[in-house]
Amino acid sequence: MIGFHAWVRWSVGLSATFVLAICLAFPAFAQRNLTAAPVETRGQRLTVAAAEKRVALVIGNNAYKDGRLTAPINDARAMTIALTELGFKVIKLEDVGRVAMHRAIRSFIDELTRSEAVGLFYFAGHGAQSKGKNFLIPIDANIEHEDDIELQSVDIQYILDKFADMRNGMNILILDACRNNPFARRGVKRASGLAAIDGPPGTLVAFAAAPGQVAIEMQGGNGIYTRNVLANIREPGLPVEEVFKRVRVGVLNETGKLQTPWENTSLVRDFYFKGAPAGSGYKPSTNDSEAEAWANVESSRNIYDFVAFMRRFPQSRYQSQILARINSILAKLKPAPPFIQPSELKEFLSEGYVGVTMRPLNKYSAEYYGLTNPKGVIVVDIDRGSIAERVGILPADIPIRVNGKPVISGEDVADLARTILPGEFAEGVVWRDRREVSVSGLVQRAPLESVLRRIGTAQLKEKNYDRARAFYEYLAATDDAWGQAYLGLLYLEGLGIQRDFTVAESWLLKAALQGKTIAAAYLSKIYLSPESGIKKDSDAFRWAKFSAEAGLPEGASMLALAHFKGAGTPINDSEGVRWARIAAEQGQSEAMFWLGTAYEKGAGGIPGNLDEAKTWYRRARDLGSAPAKAALERLGG
Repeated sequence: MIGFHAWVRWSVGLSATFVLAICLAFPAFAQRNLTAAPVETRGQRLTVAAAEKRVALVIGNNAYKDGRLTAPINDARAMTIALTELGFKVIKLEDVGRVAMHRAIRSFIDELTRSEAVGLFYFAGHGAQSKGKNFLIPIDANIEHEDDIELQSVDIQYILDKFADMRNGMNILILDACRNNPFARRGVKRASGLAAIDGPPGTLVAFAAAPGQVAIEMQGGNGIYTRNVLANIREPGLPVEEVFKRVRVGVLNETGKLQTPWENTSLVRDFYFKGAPAGSGYKPSTNDSEAEAWANVESSRNIYDFVAFMRRFPQSRYQSQILARINSILAKLKPAPPFIQPSELKEFLSEGYVGVTMRPLNKYSAEYYGLTNPKGVIVVDIDRGSIAERVGILPADIPIRVNGKPVISGEDVADLARTILPGEFAEGVVWRDRREVSVSGLVQRAPLESVLRRIGTAQLKEKNYDRARAFYEYLAATDDAWGQAYLGLLYLEGLGIQRDFTVAESWLLKAALQGKTIAAAYLSKIYLSPESGIKKDSDAFRWAKFSAEAGLPEGASMLALAHFKGAGTPINDSEGVRWARIAAEQGQSEAMFWLGTAYEKGAGGIPGNLDEAKTWYRRARDLGSAPAKAALERLGG
């Protein structure tokens, strides 16, 4: 094994390449740009519509794996044209999956929150009821059991709950989704149609068929129900209640009373799709109260009052005043953070915050934790004082479900960031010690430190190193562990500052002692590299093991090296290869090189295999590994 150890012993460098951009692979439920692109068509705007803000989300799904439909997309397109003519700003989606539906719904809710407009949600496609609850089925649903309906669909109650929080006072939900059971051939049994719904005050819920009844499906063209809706919303002078009464009469006549449209209304004011009759006294909502809202918050000493204002008025004419007020409040802190610049103001618009950092699983790390499915994410870090820490989430926990919805990818985490807001109760199930463990708690508002970290990271990605360092130095001075970790990595990498291993070690150690796994991994790297001149074998093994067992691939890479070198532990090539594989499968180029070396030399219990060795060398070379490039040149390929 001497040859093998000689290969791996000196192959570790000290570049962070670029851990600073990836150590928050799935940041603690941070805000993302999740706005669905609106599809707006131009039409003649009526007098009433011009005075009243109106926003609609229209979704039509045809392309189901089970029970393909033909009418919904036609219905959605026709509805988009009609609503645009009636003064609605329309967001339209066709053939969308669960994640895209959640994105669009959240964008729609955000738009209503900001504008206080009349809201209208229209869905044409498959719907289902399960255990008394109603769900809209996305096209990527794979329903094999009734429980899958809730896990893989969009809960209508979620939309209604959001309507309940609105201050616009007028929302309409139109569901042409009471179709037959598309999953019957799989043996999935459920009640017919959709269940009855009670909407919150200010809401009208309209169904294509009565509770428990199935709507008649048309082949091509428009569905019977939507065709009647389209005809009646264009009639001037009809109150919204009269519109849907006429829809019901029309559908009953067309279907020989086989299909009865149904509504639940808790409206508290009048609404006309087109032209209120003279003398009706109808006054459309014209909530354009930016100046009044600003007067209410202008003198506030609470930063989050200004954040709420920015959410409500994202294009506000008071941007410069908001910036000045936020900076004046921050300036009172001792020490004070850097002044916020205009381009950084958007980072204050954070969403729900849990306080966990996650990374993707792979087949090797999943196997290590006793899972057969490699899809998913693993918790690698917990913010001190966060809700995650308080409810007992631990490093190496693997989230399985949150609020009944499966967590199988980073996109699911992003979806949670969209749909769970500060103050909401969240229930989760994590995989820990080869069993399921339940956790729950109220989602927090992102703390100021989290916002400032995001600003620093954004500047780092733009290579504005001095600006990034200013934020990290402030955070580090306040004993913020992430600030200490980032500052240590800046010194380790020499970004915008003289490279200094001793200073890097100092900051990384402070962060590692506070439990920051990324700091522990790179602290270990300093101790294992001859380049640093700081040799601490036992500490190297300790910190590598800590971060590797938390699921961090950088830590797995360092733990592999410690086993290969016998740093703080006896030489153990088999363990070294095992951890190298875990790290390599998650993109660590050094570990790829070591794995290639093991295959070339037949080390660590791996039979010699030059083809496999070359495969790993190529992967490492493509990520910039000079030793891997040299190995390939030596092997001729």
